[in-house]
Amino acid sequence: RLGDAERAADALAAAGVPEGVAAGSAKVELDARAAAELHLVWAELPALDGKRGETVQRLYAQLGNAAAGDTKAAVGGGGGVSVRHERRVLTSLLGHHAAAGQFAAALAVAARLVETVGDDDADDAGNGDGEAAWTLSQAGLACLQLGAMASGRALLARADARAGEDAAGDYLRALHAGLTLFCERRLADAAAAFARAGEAARRNGAAAVADTAVADNNAAVCQLYANKLPEAVRSLEGCLQQGLQYLRSDLVCNLASCYELESADPGAAKKRLGEWIDSAAPDDFQRAALRM
Repeated sequence: RLGDAERAADALAAAGVPEGVAAGSAKVELDARAAAELHLVWAELPALDGKRGETVQRLYAQLGNAAAGDTKAAVGGGGGVSVRHERRVLTSLLGHHAAAGQFAAALAVAARLVETVGDDDADDAGNGDGEAAWTLSQAGLACLQLGAMASGRALLARADARAGEDAAGDYLRALHAGLTLFCERRLADAAAAFARAGEAARRNGAAAVADTAVADNNAAVCQLYANKLPEAVRSLEGCLQQGLQYLRSDLVCNLASCYELESADPGAAKKRLGEWIDSAAPDDFQRAALRM
């Protein structure tokens, strides 16, 4: 019932601050965050139905609200909430523009995303800034994807400097190393870096399930590009056997590509994979990833 997201967010915003609750309190900020998340879900709904342009329009509308701290649009309630929501919206826009091949727009969004991050490398206690590191990482990864290699490497270096000395920081640094090495076609070294990223994500527990999937998928891609097709197939199939957290369209697409290159009967192999997905995947899984 995701279609109720906008109405729920509007109702939460219209309720305002309850009597006796101070503006700027933890409850007000929590309500604003919840409403902002609902609006973000609502904005993404058209893309799930193949209407990416409508999602982009909704995100740009929210981007203006976030920058203005518009509490009526349920993205206000304090500067921290607005900046956080602005970063989320920009990151979503970045992904949609890149996926649509709109490279100039994607780079413009990446530049605006970087502007939301200050220049300090750590907080007053000397700790890393995980949110800033993640933001810089998203912008840097987009630049690499779009061919702006120098800018991408510079942003990833900034992200590494902002990341903390914990499992999440170790994951980002290993992931960035792997991507940089992959761009240099140092595939064995890249695979090793992605393996370290996966180990760091596993140390981070349930909060980093998606990170683990990204790292393991990237390591298998290195095997694919190194023409180690049987190893890549075993790695990707092994990922899917570990759980539905690995059921991502990019991983399934990579496995389908491996079947096309390695299997004697790729159609039958992809058909078996499709049957398994039909029995296990959510209804909205994009079957186009099977490349049937």
